[in-house]
Amino acid sequence: MFPEGPAGDLAALLAGPQYLAAHLNPNWTLRAHTKAIGEAFRDAVYTPGSKTAIITPPQVGKSVLSAQWGPFWALMGNPGMRIMTTSYGQALAERNGRAIRTLVAEHGHLYGRHLAHGERSVTCWSLTHGGGVLSAGVGAALTGFPADMLIIDDLYKSRADAESPAIRETVWDWLSSSALTRLSPGAPILMIGTLWTEQDAILRLIDREGRIEDGGEWRVLHLPAIADHTLTGPDPLGRADGEYLTHPKIPERDQEALREFWENRRASTLLLDWQALYQGDPKPRQGAVLTWESVENAMFNLPQLPTSVGRTVVAVDPSGGGQDEVGIIVASVDPTTGIAYITHDYSGQMSVTEWPLGVCSVAEEHRADRIILETNFGAGLVPQAIRSAWAAEERSTFRPAISAVRALKGKILRAEPIAVEVTLGRLRFERNLTKLAKEWASYVPGTRTSPGRLDASVYAAMALLRPAVAHLVRETAEDAPAAPPRRRVPGRGAAVPAAGRRRIPGK
Repeated sequence: MFPEGPAGDLAALLAGPQYLAAHLNPNWTLRAHTKAIGEAFRDAVYTPGSKTAIITPPQVGKSVLSAQWGPFWALMGNPGMRIMTTSYGQALAERNGRAIRTLVAEHGHLYGRHLAHGERSVTCWSLTHGGGVLSAGVGAALTGFPADMLIIDDLYKSRADAESPAIRETVWDWLSSSALTRLSPGAPILMIGTLWTEQDAILRLIDREGRIEDGGEWRVLHLPAIADHTLTGPDPLGRADGEYLTHPKIPERDQEALREFWENRRASTLLLDWQALYQGDPKPRQGAVLTWESVENAMFNLPQLPTSVGRTVVAVDPSGGGQDEVGIIVASVDPTTGIAYITHDYSGQMSVTEWPLGVCSVAEEHRADRIILETNFGAGLVPQAIRSAWAAEERSTFRPAISAVRALKGKILRAEPIAVEVTLGRLRFERNLTKLAKEWASYVPGTRTSPGRLDASVYAAMALLRPAVAHLVRETAEDAPAAPPRRRVPGRGAAVPAAGRRRIPGK
């Protein structure tokens, strides 16, 4: 990639730590995500006082690049810089310190950088130019080492540690009273992590000091295993919603291998851990509707769907405006067992002109018997939008019946009867519908966004399982005849049955 000799060495150094690693290590492979991490590290070093958080799944090369090659790159460019690297344990900190020191010993001469004479320690060492590295675990004493850059790499060893209030407070106190107090003026802070809980120190700092785009201090590079625009907004790598993260050991062009790797990882990981570790979106163990364990137990793989399933519905929760998603859920029921299966989720952000066409295409593809529409926003215009969209294109099937439902109570009250069906085993979720699972397991009242997937799945389950929900929603079948008119008797205030109906005396 770079020409040999000093010119190539200089080009790699100027390009950033990701390119320096590729230039000096023949086994290092550049990927889209490592380029993004390297650029974030480079920008952090070049921006005095910057605060940068890098959130990725485990084992994708973030720590090796940010806590080993990154500090080495920074020292080669500025040999007077004093860098402090910290981790959850002293052993991990020592590993990073030893790796940086080894890189200096092997490659530092290319840039005129050398270890100070007599340096033997792997946790605290210096260059002849005065810079150096201190590597320390959480809780270690840091006095006597004013840092020009702080690198924090994984503050928790396990979920048990991350969920322990005592350990979380110990980590927070150490950061506040020791690590952050050792910084020299303008020293950048870089936090690298795989998240465990919503109270992670990274998130706590970001919540307290804000994101740059909101007028705060933190630049956040968030790289989920599967791109999710509801988490990141536009994906930092330019991925479409649902695309997979690149991996150091899989060629970028081999999309099938990437898909297989991440889907196997998702299948072998508990939903709670997948959402936290791999998507960077940790949630409490228990929301207001279902626990993660209940959702996990209700999951099935699509090939396991019984061949006897019959009636199929498409349920829709149109967006109420803003950034909320349109919920579009496909579900079927097995008439022999009475079990309903939520099989597909086509939810997403769509315009008022896009989603009716999308719903019609989904209904046609799955040969749905009925389309169920929430009409709290739009009333009669919502069913009319579906009728118009169906007529706008030539269809291979007859138009499904349309039912309009109007919610009378809050989301939690509507979801509770369906949650009972889930715990009884009468409603199941396809295993890959992790966004839907997250809404069921983590939604609580007051959440900023409206859970369109959850609402649509509730309406689908109501249609297929018919729980006692008359007080929660009002359903109107578009194809059903209107109720018979009621005739008023002249001179009397009471209504009587229309002609042809027998009146019961005394009633």
